[in-house]
Amino acid sequence: MNDPKDIGDFKEAILASEEIHDLVKKELGNKADEKWAAFQRGENLDDLYELISDNGTCFGEEVGGFEGAAPDNNVFPITIWRVGPLFFVTANEFDPLKYFGSLKDADDYAGDYFCGYVDELNERDQQDDDGWEEIASADDDVSQELLDWAGLDKIWDQYYLCEYEQFQDLAERSDHLIIEGEEWGGETPGISGVWQTAKTDNPARLKRNLRSLIAELIWENRSQIHQYRKKIG
Repeated sequence: MNDPKDIGDFKEAILASEEIHDLVKKELGNKADEKWAAFQRGENLDDLYELISDNGTCFGEEVGGFEGAAPDNNVFPITIWRVGPLFFVTANEFDPLKYFGSLKDADDYAGDYFCGYVDELNERDQQDDDGWEEIASADDDVSQELLDWAGLDKIWDQYYLCEYEQFQDLAERSDHLIIEGEEWGGETPGISGVWQTAKTDNPARLKRNLRSLIAELIWENRSQIHQYRKKIG
């Protein structure tokens, strides 16, 4: 398991972050410049860390997450957030923030730490349906439909991941997904194709697999993603 770090371990990255600087301006108003100068001198850093902790989920962006089993057949969300250079994990009834330096580290930690709750949810799903169920279908490419089903479309678009891999190809690496194709329209150009149908034997575990695969793709291409996002603004 990748252990979380203290927020102070990210001091240099925090002080170099324009996003964190903007957060200070929004929250401190007229006092922002004076406070930021003090932070840069290494003064009152606990105030800065508290500001980030208190506002991380308000100004941060949700970049991942999944569900775990809660009592009475309910579920609870485990969410991965990013603000500036920090990634952190939140879940109801658990310690509020766990800090990491990358999405992959945060996702790996969340997957390990909450695995018991995820496994319990998977067992519920298996008891409900031990067979394969259809979850998405489309003509030729079921990528977008799978992204929508898994709730990963926002992250996929946000990091421009279509520049690096087709989601359907990425998704097929999961053991809990099969994609079947059926030809339609014969072989007449323009009025024929292959209708793709995606099925799973474990919806909860498949969603977990897909999130992990996306986290790995972002990590593997992090430098190119950073440059691409900077280029297009």
